[in-house]
Amino acid sequence: MPYALHEGRAVSGLDFRQARHSGTARALLVEGQCAAGRVQSVLHVRHKGSTHRLIPCASRKPRSSSSLTPPWAAARLLKMRIALIHALKHSIVPIEASFARLWPDATLMNLLDDSLSADLARDGRLTVAMTERFLAIGRYAASTGADAILFTCSAFGPCIEAVARERAPMPVLKPSEAMIEQAVARAHRIGLLSTFPPTLVSMPAEFPRTLEIVPKLATGALAALDRGDRAEHDRLVAAASRDLRDCDLIALAQYSMAPAASLVAEASGRPVLTTPDSAVLKLKQLLTLRS
Repeated sequence: MPYALHEGRAVSGLDFRQARHSGTARALLVEGQCAAGRVQSVLHVRHKGSTHRLIPCASRKPRSSSSLTPPWAAARLLKMRIALIHALKHSIVPIEASFARLWPDATLMNLLDDSLSADLARDGRLTVAMTERFLAIGRYAASTGADAILFTCSAFGPCIEAVARERAPMPVLKPSEAMIEQAVARAHRIGLLSTFPPTLVSMPAEFPRTLEIVPKLATGALAALDRGDRAEHDRLVAAASRDLRDCDLIALAQYSMAPAASLVAEASGRPVLTTPDSAVLKLKQLLTLRS
C-alpha cells in the first residue's frame, strides 16, 4: 500500500490524503526507482500539492567488494545501508557516482525533499520549524534500519548537527565536513565556490577561524542546471572560479558541482576539492571502525 511520511511517522495512503486535505501534511513519498542495482529503495519526498505515489523497487544482490577492507569487516560492510538525504535533486547523481567508484557494495537509500531548499531560499534563514523537519526525516531514515546518514545539502549545517545529536552514536555526516578536513590540512586561504546563495551564509562558519574563506557565488549556474543545461552550469561555475585564482585551493560547495571540477581547475589554475568523494571515504572509514 502506498504510504507517506507525515509529521515524522509513516501513515497509509488513505490517512495521508486525509492529512493533506486538512492542510497539515509536511512531506510525502513519490516515485521509487532503482539505480545500478545498488539502491534497495529510493524515497522521494516532495511538497508540491500534486498527486503522490510510491513505486517500490526490488533490491539486487550487492556486488562483491573490490576495496581493501579487512576480511573481518568485509561481511558487515556488504550489508551497510546508507541513507542519503537531499534538498536538491541534482545531488543524487554525483553522490551515487562516488559510491559506485569508492564503495560499490553499500546499499543506498535516497531521500529527496526539494522543498527544503525552496523554503530556505524563501525564508532567508534557518528556522526552528526547519530543524524539526530535518529531525523528522532523520527519524524516518533511522527507522528503516540505516547504518548511517549522509546529508548532501550544504546550507543546513545547524539542522544536520541537531540530527547528529539526536541520532548518536549513529554516524550522521554533514555534506562538506570531510572536504573541510582535507582543506584544513592543505591550505590557509580557501576559495568557497557555490551555486546556492544560502550556502555562503552558513557554510563558512564550519571552517576553523584560523583559515581565510573567500566566498564566491556562481550566479545563474543553479538555474541552468534546473533547466537541464549541465554544460551552461559547468561553464558558469568555471568562469566564476577565475575570481578565486589568488586562493590556495578551491572548494566546491554543492555535490552537483563535482562534475565541473576539471573545468574549474583548468580555469583557475588552482587545486580543487569536491564534496562527494571525501564524504564517501570518511563514511566508509567510520563504519569500518564501528564494525
